[in-house]
Amino acid sequence: MQKLKVLDLFAGAGGLSLGFKQTNAFEIIMAIEKDKHAASTYRRNNNIQVVEEDIRNLNYVNIDPSQSIDVIIGGPPCQGFSNANRQRNELISGNNQLVKEYVRAIKEISPKAFIMENVHSMASKKQKFFLVNDKYNDISTLGIEIYNEDILIGHAGEYAEKVYELLIDSICKNKQIYPFILSPDLTAKLNSLVRHYRKKNECARFFNHQKNRTFIEKQIRSWESLFYTYKPLQSLVTDSKSLLINCLNSNGDDQKLIANIVSLLEINQIFSRGKEAQEENIAVNDYKIYRKKIYISVQTYTVFEYLKATFSKLGYEIHYGTLNAAQFGVPQIRHRFIVIGVKKQFAQLPVVLPEPILQNPKDFFTIEHAIKDLEILTPTQDITSEPILKSLSQTPNILKKYLNSNTTMLCNHIYTKSRDITQQRFSQLKPGQNFHDLDEELKSTYSDTSRTQNTIYRRLDYNEPSPTVVNVRKSMWIHPSQDRAISIREAARLQSFPDYYIFEGPKDSQYQQVGNAVPPLLGRAVAEKTLNLLGYKVKESLSDLITMKNKENQVHRT
Repeated sequence: MQKLKVLDLFAGAGGLSLGFKQTNAFEIIMAIEKDKHAASTYRRNNNIQVVEEDIRNLNYVNIDPSQSIDVIIGGPPCQGFSNANRQRNELISGNNQLVKEYVRAIKEISPKAFIMENVHSMASKKQKFFLVNDKYNDISTLGIEIYNEDILIGHAGEYAEKVYELLIDSICKNKQIYPFILSPDLTAKLNSLVRHYRKKNECARFFNHQKNRTFIEKQIRSWESLFYTYKPLQSLVTDSKSLLINCLNSNGDDQKLIANIVSLLEINQIFSRGKEAQEENIAVNDYKIYRKKIYISVQTYTVFEYLKATFSKLGYEIHYGTLNAAQFGVPQIRHRFIVIGVKKQFAQLPVVLPEPILQNPKDFFTIEHAIKDLEILTPTQDITSEPILKSLSQTPNILKKYLNSNTTMLCNHIYTKSRDITQQRFSQLKPGQNFHDLDEELKSTYSDTSRTQNTIYRRLDYNEPSPTVVNVRKSMWIHPSQDRAISIREAARLQSFPDYYIFEGPKDSQYQQVGNAVPPLLGRAVAEKTLNLLGYKVKESLSDLITMKNKENQVHRT
C-alpha cells in the first residue's frame, strides 16, 4: 500500500508521530510546533518540514496540494473555562481557543481520519467555552445545550459597591475598561510582595532587595496618575501610598499594607476580567454584586459536546475514551483521552479505540525493564557533553531490545545538579516514598508542606511501572537505587522513546518535552487501529510483538 500522509498539529517533540511511523504505513509530511526547542527535536529526528508558527495564523491553503493529507493527528492544549477552578488571572485561557483551531484544521483539510489526544478531564462537563456574541447561531445549530451561569470575577470586599458602579458606568457609557488596569509589571511586583509577606510574615526583606525598592520608589512618584481612574476609591489609593512609604522607611504597618495591596489586586483583577469579556466579545447578560463579590452572567457550552456535534456535522464517525499507556507496553501508568474520527465513507469497520494488549497489571512492564541496564553508565550534568558509549547486552526482554534500538551511543543521559539539602532528601527516601515521608527538618524550605503533591521527591520503585511522567526535574524524581535525579534519557525511556531518539534544547526544555510527549508505543497502538478502520492490514502489530515475546520469555521478565 502507498503510505498514508499525516499532518501533526501541536506536535511537541514527536511522540505521537513516532508511534505512527513505527507502523511503516504512515508518512509524516508536516508538523506544526510553536516551541522552538521541541520543533528542533522533532526536526532532528524526522527530517521533515516543521512550521514554528502560532497555529492561529496558519493558512492550510498554502500546504502543497500534491501532499494530500489523509490523517491529522495532535493534542491541542485544552484548558476550557471551568467554573470549579478560577485560580487563573485571565477569564479565558490562551489555550482555550486551540481546540477550536484543531477543529478548523479538520474543517479546512477534511482528512479521511483524525486522532485527537488530550488529558482525560477534557470530556468533563466542567470544561466549557463561553458563548460569544457573533457565534450564537453557529452554536445553536449544533443542537448542543447552552447554559446560563453567573461567573465570579473577583472579591471586592468593602469596596464592592464602588467597584461595581465604576464597572457598570464604563459599560453603560460604552467606554473601554482598560484605563482601570494596572501595568503587568506593577501587578507582578505587588503580587510578589504579597507572596513574600505570606511566606515570611514581614515585608522588610522584600524592600531591602534593591531592585524591589527601586521599582516601588519609582511607582510611588507617579502613584496618583497610576490610579487616576480610581477616584471613588481615593482613600484606598492614598492610604496604600502612605503605607508603602512608611514600610520603605522601616516604620510601617506590614499587615495593613498587605490588606490594602490585596484589595488593589482584587479590584484590578475584576477590571481585567471585565476588559477581557469586552475584548473577547463574550455574551455578557449582566454584571451582579452579591455579598461583596462581583459576577458576570454569561452563557456557556461544554467543550466536548461542541466537539462531538461539530465532528458529526463534518461527516465523521467518532469513538473516544481513556487509554492507559501501560496496557500497550509503556512502562508507565499514564491515562490519556483519545478521540478517533473517521469519515463515514472511508470507515471499513465500526470506529472504536484499540483494545488493551496487557489486561493484567502483573504483565505491565516496570521501571526495571526500562532503565536498570543504564545503572552502570554514569550520567553527566553538562548539557554539552558527548554521548556515552554503551554495550548492547543480550536480553530476552522485548522492551529492553526496543529501547536500546541497536544503537551503541546514549544521548541525553543528563541530570540536574542538586543542592546539599536536596541530596539529604534523596538519601533518606526509599523506593515508593515521597516528600511526605521525609523527616520534618528536611521539609523546612517549604512554606506549606501540606499542599506539596505526592509526586514531589518521589523515589521510583524498580518493581512497579512508573507513575505518570511529567517534568521530572521540577518534580525532583529520584533514581530507584542511586541518590540522584532521574536523567532525561531515563525519563524518555519511561515514556517509551527508543535511545536513537535525541532531544535538543536547554536541559529544562528537554525534561519538559519528554514530560509533555505522547508515549510512542501508545501512539503506535492508536495508529494501528486507524489503519484497520481505514481497511488496511498491519504487517507486524504491537499486540503480536508484545504478547508473543511475553509468552516466549515468561520466565525471563527481567
